[in-house]
Amino acid sequence: MPKGIDSETDSKPAKNNDNWQVERPDDFISRYTNNVHLQTSAWDMKMLFGEIDVGENSMSQHTSMNLPWRQVKILAYLLQVHEISH
Repeated sequence: MPKGIDSETDSKPAKNNDNWQVERPDDFISRYTNNVHLQTSAWDMKMLFGEIDVGENSMSQHTSMNLPWRQVKILAYLLQVHEISH
């Protein structure tokens, strides 16, 4: 895993420009992923995150998140905006 990516001890409040108070609980974790698998239904999209190990010819999935379609559309837009500016 790249150094500095996994930060399990960072429980400081996150900065947010919309004046929302955003807090991270003590069990908040930050993970690294180099693979995302998608599963869809009529109600939502499940994103399964994992890491590919080319040397071992394997992939280990470690986290999944379900997003409602409205959030998927917002995320798709935000990803495009950031990709264009990158």
